[in-house]
Order: sequence, then C-alpha cells, then structure tokens
Amino acid sequence: MIGLIGPADSVAHALAVATAHHWEGRIIARPYRHADEAATVARELDQTCQVLLFTGRVPYELIRGVELNAELQYISHSGADLYRCIAHVLLTHDGHMPTATVDSIDRETAESTFEDLDLPAPACAPLPSDSDGPIPAADELVQFHLDQLASGAAEIALTCLAEVNERLREKGAPVERIVHTKATLLDALHRAVLADELHRTRSAQPAVAIFRVDVDSRGGLDVYDREQRRLRAQSALLHLARKNGGRLSTLERDLYAITTNRGAIEMALERRRNGHSSLLDVPNFDAPTTVGVGIGDTYSLAEENARAAMRVDGDAVTVMFPDGRTDSGRGAAPAHLGAQDVTDGYVRLGERLSIGALAAQRLVRALGKVDTDALTARELGEAYGVQTRSARRLLSTLIEAGFAEEIGIRARPQAGRPQTLCRVDLRRILEELEQPAASV
Repeated sequence: MIGLIGPADSVAHALAVATAHHWEGRIIARPYRHADEAATVARELDQTCQVLLFTGRVPYELIRGVELNAELQYISHSGADLYRCIAHVLLTHDGHMPTATVDSIDRETAESTFEDLDLPAPACAPLPSDSDGPIPAADELVQFHLDQLASGAAEIALTCLAEVNERLREKGAPVERIVHTKATLLDALHRAVLADELHRTRSAQPAVAIFRVDVDSRGGLDVYDREQRRLRAQSALLHLARKNGGRLSTLERDLYAITTNRGAIEMALERRRNGHSSLLDVPNFDAPTTVGVGIGDTYSLAEENARAAMRVDGDAVTVMFPDGRTDSGRGAAPAHLGAQDVTDGYVRLGERLSIGALAAQRLVRALGKVDTDALTARELGEAYGVQTRSARRLLSTLIEAGFAEEIGIRARPQAGRPQTLCRVDLRRILEELEQPAASV
C-alpha cells in the first residue's frame, strides 16, 4: 500500500489523479492540518504501507529522524507548477503579472521560469539543502513574504505551502498558491506505484523452511515409539505452518518442508531479534533437529538455498537469501567463522555492544570492507548481512559505546529515506580487541 500524506487540498488533488488512473485502491490518504503532524501520521501509516508519499518536501524533511520501515518519497514542486501558478495570476489580473515572491522552489528554477516569460525576477525563499541548515518554520516564510510586500519589492506572494497560504490570507496579503500540475502528480504517483509493486514482488518471493528431525538417531526406541515421535513432530510442524500461513509437505523420511514467502521470513527474523516467537523457533521434537531456511526466485531455488542453510550452523536456524547472504536473526556467524576463532577481545566487545562474540567478530570483518569514515546503516547492513533497520540499531549501539559518531546526512532527491552518515573508529575497536583480559 501507498500512504499519501499532506495538507487536505494537496491530498485531495493527488487522490483525484490516482483515481483517474485506477490507483485509488492502493492508496491510504491521511491529510493533516499542520506540517508538524506529519510524523504522527507517518507512524500510523508505516504499520500498513510499504511506501509513504508526501505531497511536498517540508513534511518529508520533518520526519527525517523518525524510525520508519516504509520507503519515503515526496512530490517536488517543478517549474511546470510555477508556470501554472503564473498563468492563473495572469488570468485573474487582466494579463498583468505583479512583481512576486516565491518560496520553496529552488532559486534557479524560479528565476529561469520568470525569465522565460520576460518577467522581473522574483524574490526567492528556496528550501535549504541538507548542508545549508534546517527547513524554515511556516512563521519564517510568512514573515519573508510580508516583509517583501511591505517594502514594495513584491506585489503578490506565491507559496507552495498550504499553511503559509492560509496565514497570508488571514492577514489580507495578496497570495496565490503554487499547486502541483496533474503531470507532476502523475509522475510522482507512478514512481510510488512502481516502488510498491517492487516491494510486493520482493515480499512474495518463495521461501522454504526445511526441518530434519532425526528420530532414528535415538537409541532404545522400538518401532512404535519412533513412529509416535514422527507423528508428534508432523503435528507440531503442521501447527507451525498453519500459524504462519505456510504449507507443510514431506520431502523424504524425517525431512519436512514448510513453504511460505520472503515477507513471512523477514517478519520472523525481525520478531526473533525483538525477542518474540516466530517461524524460526524450532519446536521440541525430543530428537536431534536441523533447520535451514532458503529464499529464491522459484521454490526449487528456495529449497536449494534451504538445504545449503542447513550446513551453515547446526546450532542455529539460518536463513539463506538469493544472493548467498545468511541471517539467523540473532547474529549467527556464517560458515567460515567458528568458535575456535573467537578471542577474549571479541567476547568483551560483544558484551559492550550487547551481541554475541561471533557476531562481534563478523562486525569487525564487515567494518573492514566498508568506508568507516562515512558509513550508512544500509552499507553496514549489506556488509554485515542484516536488514537496514538492524544495522541502524547496531550503529546506535556503537555510538553509545563511544566507537562511532554521526557526521551528517546523505540524501537523494525525491526518493528514499535520507541516510545518516556515521564515522566508525575502527582503530579504537581493534585496540579494544588487543586489550589484555582483566585479572580475577
């Protein structure tokens, strides 16, 4: 689903375009009265939506520090939107264009638009870039327009923001709202729909969890006892499959498979990280049990990855993704790491970061593969083999432990969550590993 967030008029305008293209069934619209309500609305929609689309950049920027799972996008104001606004002013002023102020649109776009129409350059209040400072409050933009109007530098205010438009009208100032054209809205909605489809397709990838319940390895059992244990195991697995929306099948004697999808497995990983029960919790079969989970583009590839995952770590339920990455939801080590490689330094580091020693060892190896001077959670997650949200929590733990610090923001225009940049002091971490163990 797509969450549409913005002022009531902007949301209604975008929803009308979506309805004309039969996308209304994919959209949950949530208007707000003030931009500072955006975070509350975003948290609500984050529970059900894979994409959150904001009708402007201001609410998008205001929720930057909010922990959300959905992909974030916004509808930027374009030169076409400004052309539309100017045309409307000309129609209502008998073909005369008053000198104007323009907010929110970048200066180059605003000035070139007026220049194309042989109009005097407007006084501009563009929204700052990430490096220039925070987004100005509505009060500041209202005052900018009023000051320009009072000084005679402008005769009309052109604003992209509903709240600024409303306040200027209340003060009796001449103002015209810059609204999105249908073409601008259509382009943004199409991007959001494609992103939503990508998330759906990814979540629907086939997944297979294989359970090997080695009943025959238990000595001293007669045929009746062994078959009784098999029936109990099948019953427990059937219950587990139904509980998680999967299907149970028997691959071979004592080898069972639960078929589901990637979305269910990723949810199970997240539940396990948060200490909740999930599909990855193995029932007690009173027999040696090995479990592997695989995800692939087809069920046969998913089963192949599940069998490979069973060989990674016999003591943990491992999930193998299509790219070969593995994850257990508990920081389990990949196959090339073993307990014999873990030193006291990794044990101490793991204790400081509230992770296991093997996970600490994986972390150090992952940090050795990335640029620790400008690292994002996404980059750490890819190197460490976990989801971005988990890597974000790990970076926060590194900061709290004094091993890292936030240094800025990396953002791509019009799409995606702005990424917090961190500097990780890998040298200090390595020094921590070399410290001698405290005597007792």
